[in-house]
Order: sequence, then structure tokens, then C-alpha cells
Amino acid sequence: MRKSQESIQFTGVDQDGNPISLEDYRGRWLVLYFYPKDNTIGCTKQACNLRENFDELQKNGIEIVGVSLDSIESHKKFEQKHQLPFRLIADTDRRLSKMLGVYKWHFGFHFFPYKWIKRTTVIIDPTGCEVGRIESVDVSRHAEQVLDFLKPYLS
Repeated sequence: MRKSQESIQFTGVDQDGNPISLEDYRGRWLVLYFYPKDNTIGCTKQACNLRENFDELQKNGIEIVGVSLDSIESHKKFEQKHQLPFRLIADTDRRLSKMLGVYKWHFGFHFFPYKWIKRTTVIIDPTGCEVGRIESVDVSRHAEQVLDFLKPYLS
């Protein structure tokens, strides 16, 4: 895990093919949520929970950006199908996932190991420093988890 005082720098491409970086969110709280795959049950529940609570998050100065290994095209379909009001980073080269330590070993069918994104939320403060993580994500109440985590910082 990164030190809380260490500034995070990242760049990527969103679902519209536009560049995205931490600098786009400087001065605001950023919730960078990593999820395994577009249009799967858990990932859809998580994205829709954040969508349903987006206004409340924004009212508290919190920006949301999703990250998975899916392509730009997959992200665009996911965004449109579920009317997501936030950006999605296509981390196809796994650079951001590896940098933040969320690309990890899992054991799949017949316990064959494989590497994939572990569902994790990284909370970044307005100066660009990581202040914490939510690693036990409840996809049905993720926005509430974010607000609970940030409550001491927003008071």
C-alpha cells in the first residue's frame, strides 16, 4: 500500500477515448474504484449504486472514476447501458492497476491461478495523495461506504 502522503500520478483513456489524469481532479476528492469486469452482476450493482447516489457524492465534493481492464468500447457500452454519469478508465495495459497494487493473483476454476483486478476503492484527497482504501467493498452500498469513510474529512 502507498503512503498516505505520497502523491499519485496517473494518466489513462476514458470510455470516450479522451485522456484522463489525476490533474483533471486536482482540488477535489477522487474515488478511484477498481472493478473486475463490465456488465457482470457485481460490477453492474456497484456502478448503479454509485450512479444512484452520484448527486449526493457530488454535493460532498466527491468525484467518481471507475477502472477496469476492459476496452474503451466495452466501457462505452457499459456507460450507455446503465447511464453512468462518471468516467471509466480503460486500463488495458494494466499499468494503473499494477501501480496501485490491485492487480493480484486469484484462484479460479479447479484452483488455477490467474491475475486480475481485486475490487478495491482508492480514496485520493484534493492534493492528489491517497488517504485510504476500501477493500471490503459492498457493491449494493458502495456509495454509503465512501461517504462513511470520508465523513471525518468532510466535516
